[in-house]
Amino acid sequence: MKLYAGIDGGQSSTRAVIGDECGRVVAAGDAAPSDLVGTSRDSERAARALESALCNALERADLPTGTRFESVVIGLSGYEAGESHPPSLPNGRCARLRVVHDAEIAHAGAFNGASGILILAGTGSVAFGVDEAGKRVRAGGWGYLFGDEGSAFRIARDALADAMQRTDRARAAPLAERALEFFGAETLRGVQLGFAHGEISRARLAAFAHQIVAYAASGSGELGAQARTHLDTGIDALVALSATLAFRLGPFGNGFSYAGGLFESEFVRRRFATALSGAFPAAQLHAPIHSPAAGALRLAIEAR
Repeated sequence: MKLYAGIDGGQSSTRAVIGDECGRVVAAGDAAPSDLVGTSRDSERAARALESALCNALERADLPTGTRFESVVIGLSGYEAGESHPPSLPNGRCARLRVVHDAEIAHAGAFNGASGILILAGTGSVAFGVDEAGKRVRAGGWGYLFGDEGSAFRIARDALADAMQRTDRARAAPLAERALEFFGAETLRGVQLGFAHGEISRARLAAFAHQIVAYAASGSGELGAQARTHLDTGIDALVALSATLAFRLGPFGNGFSYAGGLFESEFVRRRFATALSGAFPAAQLHAPIHSPAAGALRLAIEAR
């Protein structure tokens, strides 16, 4: 049996999916994050995480660790062909290896090869579109320092910044107390310094966005109001990113889909759908058909 693999290398985790030439999934495995942020261009961190995810998937499938794949496609967060140093796999691991931006594999999974616009909002954010003629366009994805509007990191970061500014002005900051509980800190200065010293990772800070979503969905009073304000600001940014992409694309059939941890919340999906329909009255938002890792597997099989 010929085997293929697709790997989703993200900022929070890495997932590998193994499948046969018919697209049937044999097994999946997970590993640590494999994004490129904060590492040197020749860092092996991503390569180690990618290989670890593959080995974990092989173990679950009861296949030899040294199994060779016909083709492997890796979707890597923040990867830029010609700019980034492509991670490698051990010699003999596969006959063909292709590395792309993770938005491309998310689109391949969500649309199963069809045209449309994909909004990815996890730790970071990016949009990727394919029009009916096959033209491919990406927007956003500039990273947590220069962009990532609407991402979990940005929503959490902006909410914390607002709480810090409210504290300076001696105003009520309901999210501040929740943040201290979440991060196990005594003061907001402790949260700021914890991030500055690397004690609070980007993924951990971004995870606070899920708490904000929970407060927005069920919180009452000032806490719920502030949480909804921060969430809606992020959602509006994702809709704006969609509009930017639509302007650059040719006809794409009005199809939209989504990926990323932020969209795991039904509350977020409903709020995003409402905001999207305001900007695109004919928009057709549908759940992703397959996961990003399965999208990478699809591309690997197509590359044979």
